[in-house]
Amino acid sequence: MTQFRKEMENSYETETPLRYYDIFQCLHELFLKQASLLPDNPAVLDSNDALNYGGLNELSNRIALAIVQQGIAPGSFVGLCASRSLHSVAGMVGVLKAGCAWVPLDADYPAERLRFIADDASLPLILTLRRFRETFS
Repeated sequence: MTQFRKEMENSYETETPLRYYDIFQCLHELFLKQASLLPDNPAVLDSNDALNYGGLNELSNRIALAIVQQGIAPGSFVGLCASRSLHSVAGMVGVLKAGCAWVPLDADYPAERLRFIADDASLPLILTLRRFRETFS
């Protein structure tokens, strides 16, 4: 087990005091604040990999830029189909940074159901991993 993974797991085993946040700040703004304060601290962990706040910030910035470069307007809904992983978290943060909202598309659903949801929501863009790409072709 890597040191990063140990730190991540230990951080969930301790009791932390209740914190209050500015209700007028968006989630991605709170994330950016945390990422700038503690870029080397663990942010997300899945069964295969881990990312610190700096890495998650960088990955989510690339996702946000890709959304903007596709011409997706702020306020749009963007589909997000990824397994439970750090990629799904990065996708969520990236969508928020682009000023959009994500529509979760569960990769375990049948392809026909996913296509129906995407069509019904009139999604201008679906973010997914390579292994799920054919589902939306």
